[in-house]
Amino acid sequence: FYVQKGVKGESSAGTGSFSLGYIEVPVLLKLRMPAKGNGSQFSPHVYGGGAIGFKAGCTIKAHPTGGSESSESCKVAGSEQKSTDWSIVVGAGVDIGRAILDARYDIGLATIDASSNPEDIKNRAFYLLVGWTFRSPR
Repeated sequence: FYVQKGVKGESSAGTGSFSLGYIEVPVLLKLRMPAKGNGSQFSPHVYGGGAIGFKAGCTIKAHPTGGSESSESCKVAGSEQKSTDWSIVVGAGVDIGRAILDARYDIGLATIDASSNPEDIKNRAFYLLVGWTFRSPR
């Protein structure tokens, strides 16, 4: 997946946002609970596992009160983040025919701050996924 994680904030000085983009590779164990009877194609599922994210980009945007918005890369702004992010993933969803509806929560395991005096900043993300499967005919 390509995912964007970050934070938006507001203060008396203005508003700002910090966005990190990742290429994320989840490794999940899925437990399917197919519904029985009437040829139902309804199949709920739960899953869990881990994921590794590889940093693909970082942007800081600022909009000072009474000023104009500025945007720059985190490197230019002097912000340092780790290039990988490890996380635990839990979720649930339903397959309806070939359609998939999922909700998952991603819990970061380590700080993303790579500065010489790191703060304990961890990613957390909630995902809503909609998809379509391509299965071979039975």
